[in-house]
Amino acid sequence: MKQYLLPLFPILVCPLSHADDANWIGGGDGMTWENAGNWTLNVEANPGVVDYPGSPTSPGDLNVRISAPSGSELKVAVAEALNTASVLRDLRMDAGQGPSTMEIDLLADSEIIATAAGNTLLTINEGGPNSSEAVARLNIAGSLTIGQIRMTRDADGPTSEINILPGGNLLMTGGGHFVMRNDVATGTSIFRMSGGSFGSGGNRNLEMGSHNSQVHFSGDAIFDGANLTLQAHLAGASHTDKTSHISVTGSDPQVILFRAIQGWSAASNTNGSSTFEFVTDRDGVTPIRTNGNVDLEGDSAAGDKAANLLIDLTDYPGANDLVLFDLTDGGGSVFGEFANVQLISGTGTVDYAYNGGTQIALTDIVKTAGPSPSGLIITSLTRSGSDVVLTWNDSSPNFYILETTLDLAAASWTELTAEASNGSYTHQGVLTSDSKRFYRLREID
Repeated sequence: MKQYLLPLFPILVCPLSHADDANWIGGGDGMTWENAGNWTLNVEANPGVVDYPGSPTSPGDLNVRISAPSGSELKVAVAEALNTASVLRDLRMDAGQGPSTMEIDLLADSEIIATAAGNTLLTINEGGPNSSEAVARLNIAGSLTIGQIRMTRDADGPTSEINILPGGNLLMTGGGHFVMRNDVATGTSIFRMSGGSFGSGGNRNLEMGSHNSQVHFSGDAIFDGANLTLQAHLAGASHTDKTSHISVTGSDPQVILFRAIQGWSAASNTNGSSTFEFVTDRDGVTPIRTNGNVDLEGDSAAGDKAANLLIDLTDYPGANDLVLFDLTDGGGSVFGEFANVQLISGTGTVDYAYNGGTQIALTDIVKTAGPSPSGLIITSLTRSGSDVVLTWNDSSPNFYILETTLDLAAASWTELTAEASNGSYTHQGVLTSDSKRFYRLREID
């Protein structure tokens, strides 16, 4: 396997405010959310909101909207607790029409409690944005308590991200769902944990599949989804090329737990896919635990497509079996098998009835030298508007996985495409959001 890492460059623009809600109008690092002078003055038109933020007397019906207008870059840093009471009803974060980007950092000592209503909403790019150049990103190193979550819902095209960082905590307490799906059929939702913790109450679902949705676990993340069913198949009838991707990187002390897993891709999603990826370190990889069933195929008679499996053995020096899914905590069963299994830097056999049918594991592992395409290099990196076009000296019919990250130290990579062939890929809208970015290219065995 060869990896190629390339930095990009920033685009800086300015923030603007919204007319109807309590909107942030500060900008740049070092400005705190709690300073009322950093918010629009028109909040005085809304009873009680004039005392916000920072007042324990604020009412429990407050809706806070933080928005970046079209063509702008807005960065918000929250350093302290907003309030010790449950004063917020809804918390909305929207980038404007592209090119526009908004990044909100909940720093290590920050705390937001938004539980004034049972189904208090955290929404990221819900409605409004209409291109892939509209990006809203929430980085959580502090604490956020919310009723339910919606990412890129009913919005045409934008990218929405939630990153839980080491020490961060996201707790979902209400009766709604964690929605990473879109009735409009375009857009990208990314949920990433490189540490910290996530918890969910109630009887809910993590809904994926109707646009390009990703869930990534690495570091010492604790994902307690005992009340959350992973649904990777929720494409609508008109959604024909949508992907769900769930990845686990490394074997650091982490917990990944779901109530049940529905991992297939819908029959209507004819050119789409659902993929589970495991990237090993020298000690293996953390399994995904579930208290219920692991269903990989759905209704095959109706045309549902089984999930795919990708296992990267590059950094795993051993031959011991690797448990990938663990059902021992509950009474669930495994249904179906993966449609495609791809192994990088090794071979092996997937055992769907491992340990008496309570686990899925990779057995009979034999390490190989890994792919080493002759003379493979990235030959050009060019800018086209807000897009980046990468080309390489493809040795077709080989296929490649193209991945990207903002931080090499985080060891967390986001897949751009699972089958990048013909030696070219266009990363659309990326120059509207990031000051630097790295890419790596991996050939598939």
